[in-house]
Amino acid sequence: RPLLQAIRWRILDPAVLRGCQATDIAQVLMGHARLDVRDNSLFDGLAYQALSVLHQFQPQHLAEVVWALARLQAPTPHLVQPLTEHMVHSRVLWRARPPTLAMLTWGLAKLDVRDPRLLQKIASVVIRDT
Repeated sequence: RPLLQAIRWRILDPAVLRGCQATDIAQVLMGHARLDVRDNSLFDGLAYQALSVLHQFQPQHLAEVVWALARLQAPTPHLVQPLTEHMVHSRVLWRARPPTLAMLTWGLAKLDVRDPRLLQKIASVVIRDT
């Protein structure tokens, strides 16, 4: 897959990687998940960049990243735990729509994330919207 290799090398260029925003990270991971392409070094680079732009993540970005990591069974606990903490301690989930919550919940279940604080927060958002 020469195109994916070219994309990989371009994204992993330190100058390009530092410029990746939340939406870029989510889209790259979603694309790889849809194509069922695992690239742990790319995922690691994106995970570390995601940590530096965590405050930019909207509910849809969070759901897409969690879904993609779960779909690919990507070994990225160094990203999943900070994402979980961000969702627990910020108000970002209060803006989530039901389809986003469904995607997020599926991904969390597949990743075996069982943080009771996060599950309670998701439940509160769902109850609020009913």
